[in-house]
Amino acid sequence: MPDMDGLTVISEARRLHANLPVIVITGFSIEARAIEAANVGVSGYLTKPFKAPKVLSVAAWALDE
Repeated sequence: MPDMDGLTVISEARRLHANLPVIVITGFSIEARAIEAANVGVSGYLTKPFKAPKVLSVAAWALDE
C-alpha cells in the first residue's frame, strides 16, 4: 500500500467501526509488529505459511469476541 501501512489501515477502520473484527495475515513475522497489532486491537494474527484449520480457528475466535 503506497500511502499507509496495514496498522494504519486497521486504526482507521477501527475509528470508523469500533467493533470490526480484524485478522492480520503477514509473511513477515516480527514480534514488535505483532505487539503493535495487539495494541490497535486486532482479533487475530496469522503468519505465513498457515493451513486452513488455523484460519478457521482464528476466524472463529475473532467472530466470538
